[in-house]
Amino acid sequence: ADPSKPLATEAAMLDDIRDFIYIDDAVDAIMTAMQFRPLGKKIPPVMFNVGTGQGSTLRAAAREIERLLPRSSSGLTVDATFPAPADGIHPTISIASLDRVEKYLGFNARVPLEEGLLRTLAWHFDRAYPYGKSEPEGEEREEGTGTKFVLSRGISSCNPFDKECLRGTPVHPCASECSHEAQCTPSFYDDILIYSRALTKGCEAVLYTVALNDDLKEIPSANVAVSPKSKSHIKDGNHCNLAFVALSSPLVRDLLRQQGLSPLSNSIHDLLGQQSKAKLLTHGFWTLIPVATPYYRSDDDHVLRLLPKLSPTLFFSDDTKYAIYCDPDVLFVDVAKLLEEAHMQPYKEGTEGRTAMLLAEPREIDENHKNLLKKKNKSLPGAEELQTRAYNMVRVALRGEIPGGGFPIADTSWIVHTLQNDDGRLFRCDVFGEIVQWNVASDSDPTHFIMGLHDMWSRVIMKWKGSEPWWVGDGVLTASEHYVKQITKRRLVDVENRPVADQNGEDVENILNNIKEANAEKEKQQKEGDDDDGPTEKEEVKTVEKNQEDTGGNKAAGVLEEGKKEKGAEGEDQKEETGEKVEAFAGNVEKDGGEGDVETVEDGGENAEAFVGVNTAPKEAKVEEDEEEEDSEGDDNTEEEIESPEDVKTLTYLGQNNDKWMGILSAAQTHYFVRIISAKQAGAVYLDNLGYS
Repeated sequence: ADPSKPLATEAAMLDDIRDFIYIDDAVDAIMTAMQFRPLGKKIPPVMFNVGTGQGSTLRAAAREIERLLPRSSSGLTVDATFPAPADGIHPTISIASLDRVEKYLGFNARVPLEEGLLRTLAWHFDRAYPYGKSEPEGEEREEGTGTKFVLSRGISSCNPFDKECLRGTPVHPCASECSHEAQCTPSFYDDILIYSRALTKGCEAVLYTVALNDDLKEIPSANVAVSPKSKSHIKDGNHCNLAFVALSSPLVRDLLRQQGLSPLSNSIHDLLGQQSKAKLLTHGFWTLIPVATPYYRSDDDHVLRLLPKLSPTLFFSDDTKYAIYCDPDVLFVDVAKLLEEAHMQPYKEGTEGRTAMLLAEPREIDENHKNLLKKKNKSLPGAEELQTRAYNMVRVALRGEIPGGGFPIADTSWIVHTLQNDDGRLFRCDVFGEIVQWNVASDSDPTHFIMGLHDMWSRVIMKWKGSEPWWVGDGVLTASEHYVKQITKRRLVDVENRPVADQNGEDVENILNNIKEANAEKEKQQKEGDDDDGPTEKEEVKTVEKNQEDTGGNKAAGVLEEGKKEKGAEGEDQKEETGEKVEAFAGNVEKDGGEGDVETVEDGGENAEAFVGVNTAPKEAKVEEDEEEEDSEGDDNTEEEIESPEDVKTLTYLGQNNDKWMGILSAAQTHYFVRIISAKQAGAVYLDNLGYS
């Protein structure tokens, strides 16, 4: 028999008559039966049939599905695949009798088969395409059919706050990259997206933070540097260092007064409408994005505060490939080196990998800092505790396949996101979706749990395919993307001229030699550059003179046109008005910017910066002569400019580190991972350990 052709008995099953009932009607019947209380003392168990009382066949149901969603190939129909059975094969009939359920419960099914199939398809579509799916172009559909019609019976028809209608589907804020195209909730971020996207035009990497507390007077990292030669932020002529702050905070109000603007603005639109030439608000190296947070806190306020941190794509321009989030009290020694770490992958011959998210190992903190962190992560009563219990129950059921359970595996004080890949976006949406569903204020437990789930299923899938997960265990080889490309290119060139056995043997030998060379070079650099590794004590941190006057920046050319493009859906009139405001906000920034937060040393080079020692006085600092002399004797630019993250891709590296890799479910050929490294390796400095927060 031809295995590709269905058996006659299988085709006959499609014509068996059955009673199909929609899930909502079945649940209604069960709930009604639970309330049935017959009279009498000794009542035997009562059985009720649940159904519609009408029969139909699987063939009829399949035809209805084909009508709603016609196949792209006309030959692959249910009748062509499963022809009608031959004579002599009679269908079986099974239809529920409703006499008893109608008499004692008064139940009648309300959803016919056609409507039930339509709702079922919509339910599956909403989960297969959680962010919407457009109708294929060039295909004509008859009225009442097609993807758009099916989706009209899904969550797009629900009220965003009707959880019963949504059937457990999380509704994300419209500013999230995870929001459904037809179903999202508005938030106070919607007004500022066009401005943050316009400002980051041309920024391949963006460093950003979120500080939306109403009592914010300063951002701890704004006026602090690790050393005179540290590169703690991005300087490339654009506005690539953004801080989202509350419009009502004292910090923003003071800066507005310095510009002669009213500190009583209720929105960024009001702020831009006050002056035809408004400067960007800056604080240290941060360009501030004022956010009009509501005066009265809402239930999802803490969820929205985590939105830019975990779902950043829509906040930045399409040019942005890397989004580096850090808490306001976190500082980096070298942002360029941090981006190098984001270009690594666990090495396996013949595979292509990429880091989707870079995190730090858990911090070792004392009790005082634990209490400080607890104040940062306030949640609704019991929500976080219930979430933790649920996660631990899953871990117990899976017998330790998911790490965690009271032992954090990563610190989320800073995160490097690799954007412009769908697998990384879906992973971020899984994490943020947990926060939306549980309505909690901390992202630590959801991040650890989703990382564990993705890694577990990634390992299971690899074993199903007959391979072992190469990123698990000790001694995992870590390679740069450039190294893997070089190895692949060399293999393609040499494979035709050399035996496979010789080639593989040389590859292994080269790998071992490269590891030895890399380790030797690493030890040499550590001996020679101990002074550049970043501070471990409070007195090593250098602060610049605090000056909250506007530093200005370069002119944001083309912001007007970018603003118009980003807000195209709001009508031509609103586009022109918004574009004029964006131009006033960003297009007329003075190049010199007046006095800044950093003093310039006259004899230390054009862009050299003078750093001053820590002083207990809140607004005073003394310039150390030794530091000034060191700057003047050094290079012309002590704080070098990060020209482009593309520069770091030229580095070649292969070696063994103590990294921890977590697999991400990947639909593409490229495997994506979460990489966890030490804070020292990343060059991250936590200012709360040094008394700055």
